Amino acid sequence: MRAVEEGGRKKEDGGRLAGAEGSGARQVTIGDVTELRVEQVRPSGSGFFTYVDIGSIDRDSKTIVAPKTMPKSEAPSRARQLLRAGDVLVSMTRPNLNAVALVPSELDGAIASTGFNVLRPKRIEGKALYYTVQTTQFVEAMCSKVQGALYPAVRPSDIASYIFHLPSSLSVQRSIVATIDAQLSASRPALPPSSAPKPT
Repeated sequence: MRAVEEGGRKKEDGGRLAGAEGSGARQVTIGDVTELRVEQVRPSGSGFFTYVDIGSIDRDSKTIVAPKTMPKSEAPSRARQLLRAGDVLVSMTRPNLNAVALVPSELDGAIASTGFNVLRPKRIEGKALYYTVQTTQFVEAMCSKVQGALYPAVRPSDIASYIFHLPSSLSVQRSIVATIDAQLSASRPALPPSSAPKPT
């Protein structure tokens, strides 16, 4: 990983999206390919809402496994960020744990904790971004920017300034994502006989 001078500031060059070599990749920052800010809301009134906090993320599978349904009247003060399907969540606390996830369609409209940096892709295949924030280079870059000892965290600007190489073509990005998906699928262990779905 090398430091790159840009606009008078040093930024970390995180390398390439796996498989991007020789595919017309260009150097971008996460901020270049995501929306500046997502909608900020405050649950109010009667009824219930779906809340996603850091504890909702399974750090091994990188998925949202335990969203909470709670009364709007009991909304935590951190419940502020409106999620859309395809958003990428990156926990800003303890970046060494790499609590990241892709928002599925069934959680479109849920509310996320302000403990996440919510990345809304633009000009990038969403899963390409999702895989980028799981790389060792990204985790190491974020760990180098941590502030605070008791509550180590990074800032949204630290995440936005992360540099990586991305193929210019969306079709190439999708091809790379499909390859990674296939590799991950092949590497998952088979279900034990007692857990395997039974034919109907």
